[in-house]
Amino acid sequence: MIAVDDLRRWALALPETTEKPHARLVGFRVADVGFARVDEHRGVALLDVDPSRDRSEAGLRPLTKGSTEVDLSVADPRLTEQLVAEAWRFRAPAAVADAHPYVGAPPGGALPKAIGRAATGALHAAGLTTLDAVRAADLDAVLRLHGVGPKAVRILRELLA
Repeated sequence: MIAVDDLRRWALALPETTEKPHARLVGFRVADVGFARVDEHRGVALLDVDPSRDRSEAGLRPLTKGSTEVDLSVADPRLTEQLVAEAWRFRAPAAVADAHPYVGAPPGGALPKAIGRAATGALHAAGLTTLDAVRAADLDAVLRLHGVGPKAVRILRELLA
């Protein structure tokens, strides 16, 4: 069983995170944007993770409003800690998330949020899902991908320099 204090410790260890109540729930915010809530009475956490990712692990239930409900009595603690970090990355403003490219990111580092959704989607479709993958790619070829503009390439070049 995952204690609320465990979830609190994981969330507050993330950069620029504060604890602030959300309605009657324990809430966590990054740069004043909520990313996790805990309902102590029901024993669940509500994490704002990327809804496009399949979440079929025990104790997880995707909700229609984009959050994933985590049953703290049965969920795997390591997975839950990882999901808290992913929720942080998903909701953090671009400047904060990009300043911490490995927090809540897949191995190899996350693509910077500042490049935009279209560029991120184009890179993912091309199989370039991490900073390390982009580092190994030809940036001139990346520029030719539909959805990746000069601004995205400039940001990537600066980040990889």
